[in-house]
Amino acid sequence: MICVGGFAVVSIFSLVVISFIPSLVGRNPVLLEALGGSAPSMVAAGAFARVGRASLIAALAAPVVGLAGFDWLPWWAGRRYGG
Repeated sequence: MICVGGFAVVSIFSLVVISFIPSLVGRNPVLLEALGGSAPSMVAAGAFARVGRASLIAALAAPVVGLAGFDWLPWWAGRRYGG
């Protein structure tokens, strides 16, 4: 139940973050990276860092939070239930 509930929460969270992509990618891509770690947000954050509107360290560290936030769930499901 925890595993299925976790996947449900991740799915709902992903749908919510997708709705924020158009508004955040042009204003605050580093926050968008930290929320979801999407490829468009990484590209935009790199561009913002290049022109000096964002910190390069923040642009590099934020996707770690966004991508690793839910990576444990598929790993745990595969470990628990196998391939």
